[in-house]
Amino acid sequence: MFRNNNKTIVKHLAKNSLRSDKTNRRFTILTIAISVCLMFSISLIMLGTDQLHKNTQIGKAQISIIGATEKQLDKLKKQSKVEWIGETAALGYSYQKDITLNIVYADKTQITNQLKYSYTGSFPKDKNEVMLPENYLNYLHSKAKPGDIISLDLTGNGQKQDYKISGIIALNKKSDSYLVWVSKDMAKTLSKDNIFSVTAYTRLRTDAINSSQITDFAHKVIESTGIKKSQVMLTDYFAVMNALDRQGMLPYVVLFSFIILILAGIIIYGIFYSSVTKNVQSYGQLRTIGMTKKQVKKMVRKKGVNLALRGIPLGLLIGLIIGYTVCPHGFQMKNTIISAVIISVFAFFMVRVSMHTPVKLAAGTSPLAGLCYLPYKGKQKYKNNKKHHRITSERLAWMNLKRNRKKTIFTLGMFSLSGILLITTSTLSQSMSAEKKARFMYFPNGEIRLNIQRIAQSTFSKEAKNDPYRDTRLQLESNPLSNSKLLSQITKVDGVKKITPSNAVKLCITYNGTFGTTTIIANNYPTISRKQCKKINSILLSGTADYDMLTKKNGILISNSDAKIGDVYKINGRSSDGRKFEIKAPVMGTYAAGDLMEKCPVTPGSPYFLMTYDSIRKLTGVIDQTGCLTISVEPNKLKKVTKEIKTIADQNNKIDMYTLAENVRNIQVRFDQYIKALYFISVILFTFGIISLVNIVITSIALRKQEFGLLQAVGMTAEQINQMLQTETLFYTGGSFLLSTVGGFIIGGIVCNKLENTSHCIIYHYPWIVILVLAGVLLLIQFVLSFYSTRSLKKTTILERIRATE
Repeated sequence: MFRNNNKTIVKHLAKNSLRSDKTNRRFTILTIAISVCLMFSISLIMLGTDQLHKNTQIGKAQISIIGATEKQLDKLKKQSKVEWIGETAALGYSYQKDITLNIVYADKTQITNQLKYSYTGSFPKDKNEVMLPENYLNYLHSKAKPGDIISLDLTGNGQKQDYKISGIIALNKKSDSYLVWVSKDMAKTLSKDNIFSVTAYTRLRTDAINSSQITDFAHKVIESTGIKKSQVMLTDYFAVMNALDRQGMLPYVVLFSFIILILAGIIIYGIFYSSVTKNVQSYGQLRTIGMTKKQVKKMVRKKGVNLALRGIPLGLLIGLIIGYTVCPHGFQMKNTIISAVIISVFAFFMVRVSMHTPVKLAAGTSPLAGLCYLPYKGKQKYKNNKKHHRITSERLAWMNLKRNRKKTIFTLGMFSLSGILLITTSTLSQSMSAEKKARFMYFPNGEIRLNIQRIAQSTFSKEAKNDPYRDTRLQLESNPLSNSKLLSQITKVDGVKKITPSNAVKLCITYNGTFGTTTIIANNYPTISRKQCKKINSILLSGTADYDMLTKKNGILISNSDAKIGDVYKINGRSSDGRKFEIKAPVMGTYAAGDLMEKCPVTPGSPYFLMTYDSIRKLTGVIDQTGCLTISVEPNKLKKVTKEIKTIADQNNKIDMYTLAENVRNIQVRFDQYIKALYFISVILFTFGIISLVNIVITSIALRKQEFGLLQAVGMTAEQINQMLQTETLFYTGGSFLLSTVGGFIIGGIVCNKLENTSHCIIYHYPWIVILVLAGVLLLIQFVLSFYSTRSLKKTTILERIRATE
């Protein structure tokens, strides 16, 4: 009957087969849907986040033109290929108590089109008019409105004047740095030496996002304006639109999707394989009445296609809802459609790949083999040389687990792997200490650090003009960190334990690296004494730390990650007469930065370069080279001491304060990013581990109906059978818990040890709470699966089970 064209019959057989096994059908559809949902939602969230970032630049200027004259800008504005031009100029800033006040000029186009700020009132036109942000008025505890008069010290020189508030910009975020916008006339007055330089942010009439295309377009636009090509700079527009500043999200989307696909494929393979082995007798009977191998393959494939066509759309729908809910403002129909198509194709392909072996098994079943095949027997032949053994529920459970060792090991391994990764991640999360890393690298001697202020209290002061090495000048004239009054004030603060001075000066280092010429401005360039040289000599990886030789040749010691013996660096700084000096400094020794900070921390900041005290004195003339004071504080008084030291620092216009707490927060942000990614992968693995375990239990019950019927027929009770199934499930849940705790302890310990040796950021903590939560989840899974098996056994009678063929 199957030798003719019977496509319709094959289709009906495939559909009827699916209808007859509702549990298997629903479980397979659910697995496919979960896989697709995870991939699609992750893709939409990541792409949505990326789109949100791009939205910050849509419609903004592609180029900025530096130092253009008003005449040149007038010509530029008349160009048809220019959409708009926004003018701005940073005039300077000043430290005022505990804030920084920044004075800027910006026209209406710059504020509304480039900065995209909303405001009330108008833009300042006269010298006595200012535009203020809401957050600055909040800081001043002022309820002033546009048109009101306010007294401000714009330049930070201690002289307040009355200004009219022309407008208020809607900036509400609390900060320690505030902006004040002034008129163009006032900007010209405040500009250094009356040189008013405007930066023109220019929006071109082009959709190009490639840097070279934008540059070429801009160069053509400025041809007749008198603006030079060297004045044209690219803004962040091209980098954001090309995702260069974020390195793109696509690699992460592909990576996560690939992991999910592989896991889903393995689970789907197991489901299809179980489904085929369960129906081998049926396929044998179909072969007996004339069905060909090709038709058997086609029928089984149609079952898979049917399941995929149900599961994929369901997963896409749920993933769409999740993705849109999490990131609604980054939602784009184009991204959604492309992602949906790609993920659907990948998912469908994975379903086809997962079906390959089961299809071959079904098609290769001969009529005779099909009639003799016992689905629950598997490929393993159980052998036992013992003459007798006790037949118990536990013994029968163990015998069943040994029937298909590969399947048992795989299920246990996958479930355990998710648990191991979860515990390892939790171990890292609880053991990674941002405070330890911050102390090791930047605050080895205390919790508060005072440095010489690099710039004057106000950039509008005479002192700030043409003085890039202000801190070196202060060290040369009268080092503020050695001031007896300052040291006395700090010492008297209740809770201060110790003050540790460190030698450091400001230098600029230039070298030819992997990415071309690089210049590093080191504000705390460590200088080392003869005694420190001897200590450092013991940790050198190469070269020597001979103090006299280093001083004679102006040699430097450097981190081994940056240079090797024989390299030459250009170093420049301020000489004693106020002029700039430049020397060539040979590398005479290399060290590991971690070893330096661990065994002889010469100055806070994990320095990459070291030079002798006498070399620096010879070059700069500075005798008192104290560049930093580290203050150690009693733990229970840290908050109070920090506040008092800050008050002292704010009153002194020659020092800046940094705290351990600020550094810890910055490091913790980076730590959290890594931990979140690991937790995410752990949850995915754990989800698929649960799916795999549920599949094992469901298919085991479905395949072994005859076995259960026969066991009950020879006297085994339903309670004993249920106990046997519970023992099998307990093997997976209990075994995975044991492997997870042991494996997580070992791997977590190894990873923590490695991180401690390289980054010095680990205070080991075993995640007992996570262990208890994992145990609770596994107990819940055990209870649910036991409930399911009990309920399934009650649905059919002994006779029905014995007669069951599928």
